[in-house]
Amino acid sequence: MPKWEIKKKNYKNITDKIIMLYNGKAKVVDTFDELSIEIPTKKNWFILICVPIWLCFWFMGITDTIASFGVDAFSTIWLIGWTIGGFSAIYFLIWGLLGKEIILIDYEYLTIERSILGVGIKKRLEIAEIQNIRYEFVDTSLSFENRNSLSTIGMGTGPIRIDYGLKTYSFGLAVDEAEASYLIELIKKKTKK
Repeated sequence: MPKWEIKKKNYKNITDKIIMLYNGKAKVVDTFDELSIEIPTKKNWFILICVPIWLCFWFMGITDTIASFGVDAFSTIWLIGWTIGGFSAIYFLIWGLLGKEIILIDYEYLTIERSILGVGIKKRLEIAEIQNIRYEFVDTSLSFENRNSLSTIGMGTGPIRIDYGLKTYSFGLAVDEAEASYLIELIKKKTKK
């Protein structure tokens, strides 16, 4: 059973409350008309330490190539690929350090947002069309057998799954099974599913 605390604040509505999970990663705010769940990204410290080191070598490689940039096709293709790889690594690093998932539920919609410092992508789902809210295990190991390789860097599919029409949306990669089950119960209660 997760530890949680209910604090009453000076809200407009007396039924508003805040629920904080102190032993989990998610910050949950449950008010009369909205449920907000904020989940920071999964921190893989091995990746977060190795990527800056790799970026140093990336920078040396790209500056050396630009300094000796010729007109040949190989250098041009290599430079394009190396630049894409470098910017991807920078994005993975920033996501790993500053990214978060925000789930908002009101009377009509469930919104899933993945953002870095407030800038990101939102997916808005109608509550009436949501089905089968569940937990599914996600392998986040660094092994070569891991088929969900993006989960290693905190970007893959999460263990909390929601069927919406013919699509499945997921989130909560940073939470473990117990916390995911708790969050699923909160979501089911708010969406009446």
